[in-house]
Amino acid sequence: LRLRADGSIDTSFGTNGYRLLVLDARGYVVLANQSLARIVGQDAEAMLGSQASRLPWADRAAQPLPEEQMPWMHALADGQTRTNVPMYLRTGKGEAERAYAFRVNCSPILGVGNRRQGVLVSFQDVTALEEMERQMIRDALSRYSNKKQAADELGIGIATLYRKIKKYSLAAGQN
Repeated sequence: LRLRADGSIDTSFGTNGYRLLVLDARGYVVLANQSLARIVGQDAEAMLGSQASRLPWADRAAQPLPEEQMPWMHALADGQTRTNVPMYLRTGKGEAERAYAFRVNCSPILGVGNRRQGVLVSFQDVTALEEMERQMIRDALSRYSNKKQAADELGIGIATLYRKIKKYSLAAGQN
């Protein structure tokens, strides 16, 4: 982090592809990097003081996530680190709508006496990976009417294939 000559904080930290937030003990944004701010369509400084839970977070089925399901709220409540929590963010409207898939990590920031002061939240963008996986499964399902054969081609077990079919809302033979 850098302090600017005018006393403000340079929020360009973590510009190496990581999307980062630092939240206070109530879940309000203290710092945001430009990488995440660009995705949500704001400037990093404009995000300061806003609640991270108010961003358009959704589950895989595009249903809004309530604040009590946010991993950073759990990390703030119990002081435990959360890793690789799947979350989705929907931005834009109509033709400009875009969905992002993230794996979220939350690390509590502890102060004197292990008092929770806030949480560092990192977002790994796995959108492209999920799209590739979805396409590979769709292709295998369209080639084989037998799900066991499709699973074998993908190098996964049949139970894993069924979980992924459900995750991506796919039907056998779907193109």
